[in-house]
Amino acid sequence: MRRGCGWLQAGLVALAGLGLAPAALRAQDTIERLVADVERDGTRVGLVALDAGGRILARHRATELFVPASNQKLLTAAAALEELGTGHEFVTRFALAKGELVVAAGGDPNWISGSDHDPARVLGVVLAALRANGVGAVRGVRVEPGPFTGPARPDGWPTDQLDRTYAAPTGAVALDAGCVRVRVTPTRTGPAQVEIVHPPAAVPIDGSIQAVPKGRRTPVFHVRDTGGVLRVSGQVQAGTRGIEASVAVADAEAWFRTAAADALRSAGIALADAAPQTDLALAEYRSPVWPAVEAALKDSSNFHAEMLLRSIGAKHGDGSFAGGIKAVQAALRTLLGGWPEGAVLADGSGLSRDNRITPGMLAILLRRAAERGYAERFRNALAVAGADGTLERRFHGSPVQGRVFAKTGYLRGVSALSGYVLQDDGRPRTFVILMNAGPNARVAALRKAQERIVEAIAAAPAEK
Repeated sequence: MRRGCGWLQAGLVALAGLGLAPAALRAQDTIERLVADVERDGTRVGLVALDAGGRILARHRATELFVPASNQKLLTAAAALEELGTGHEFVTRFALAKGELVVAAGGDPNWISGSDHDPARVLGVVLAALRANGVGAVRGVRVEPGPFTGPARPDGWPTDQLDRTYAAPTGAVALDAGCVRVRVTPTRTGPAQVEIVHPPAAVPIDGSIQAVPKGRRTPVFHVRDTGGVLRVSGQVQAGTRGIEASVAVADAEAWFRTAAADALRSAGIALADAAPQTDLALAEYRSPVWPAVEAALKDSSNFHAEMLLRSIGAKHGDGSFAGGIKAVQAALRTLLGGWPEGAVLADGSGLSRDNRITPGMLAILLRRAAERGYAERFRNALAVAGADGTLERRFHGSPVQGRVFAKTGYLRGVSALSGYVLQDDGRPRTFVILMNAGPNARVAALRKAQERIVEAIAAAPAEK
């Protein structure tokens, strides 16, 4: 295993007390063999493992730079808890200004249908305030973005995938993580029925999806938001039940304005240029930071990670992606005690291939988080092996099933797994595994290797 150098090596040694733990001498052969097996096809493996006391169990390429994929979210989430605070609330204020409903945005990412912060609940607060003040008409709906300015997505995201849910746009206000969900129900004759499930916005639907008899190939349909109109096309198999699918919207703020206008009309509040030019504070809506942290870590939501990044920047007056990246890096520099040469933060989620981090910096971050007052809640926000989130289908039958709390990561050519594995006494060991794959690597094989490495880390004898 390679020793590393510079501030990162010093940081690892500081965490590790006297350095390599005696238990590592017994575990290292197994881990080295597993790593060597993976690296035979040209895959680079970066690895750091620490025991519950912070002593080094194993390390390999700890100071080399890797594309982290969604392990980037660990950096963003920790920075959010450090910089915003565990008690942070996203605050959105609603008021009438000369008769117009004005939304002073707070970058709240938690307005998700079916959650505690369902858009209907948020809009219900506003409607109740309007009714209580006898308001029967407004002149329109306007969003004040405050510091949440600039592009809706970071530079470096794949431009041919922007309609995918994992590449949804962010915004000063957004419903359902910048996505729209539709239900397609075949009819006996003619085109299938297409309806919007959520968010609650009456957006026109153009085109049709045809019902076809069962055949050798599964029919495919397409849904795309073209900016105020949903375009649908393709085919669905006749006789099937309703099929639901989600796509990214073109403009998250526009969908919010449409949903708000629809809610006003449904409540009997007119939108009219002749509405009284009233100035009136109406209500504010608050939601906590933890649902966003959990969505980013357990479910690997790119949208929530990017909104956390932008919120950190907004605290310093610049909620753009550039401002967020600058503020996150400053927070991480403080948390880590330094910054590796060549490390790059390109976004908050890891979808960009321009990100570069080292296993060592991620190991230090996870260890620091394990020492904070929020340690248990941070750990529980991660996916649990064989139980939930992105690890629900992994580690089944493993001796560490239910004991691994970790963040997965995947891009084409990248696979990662980092987090904690609990010992029998409940104390966590920390691990970071970053794999930048060779041309012949198979994702399934890389994931299996990660699981075996974690099992070896867990099995290393405890220090006496």
